[in-house]
Amino acid sequence: MNKGAILIADDEEIIRILPGKTLAKMDYSVISAENGLQVVELFRRPSTEIRPVILDILMPVLDGLAAAETMRRISPETGIVLSGGHEASIHRALISDYGADAIPYKPYRIGDLTNIISSLLAGEDGLVAQPAEPTGIDID
Repeated sequence: MNKGAILIADDEEIIRILPGKTLAKMDYSVISAENGLQVVELFRRPSTEIRPVILDILMPVLDGLAAAETMRRISPETGIVLSGGHEASIHRALISDYGADAIPYKPYRIGDLTNIISSLLAGEDGLVAQPAEPTGIDID
């Protein structure tokens, strides 16, 4: 049973692939994009109901903050997860202005990300995952 579509956007392929595989095993359809412009284009397609969107803050063409702002205007109810490294902790106040529902810091654990997604789909918000140890992505 498919639980809906999740959009993962990051300019690093590995960051799109590993969480995408885990989420697919959890019965989500996973759509990926490598920049913010692709995110906005995919988000505007009426045929795809995207539930949460996971955006890297720093991406080429259109960054995650600008993409989040555009998506928020189009669909205020869509869950937006902005992820980033050190820039996320430095600009946390700024990020919240863009409507982020959660801000996991890289490198994040896949378990943290799936907990955030489950909480967003259950209607909870304001979640921030604690930074993982700097050992890379843990795919549980």
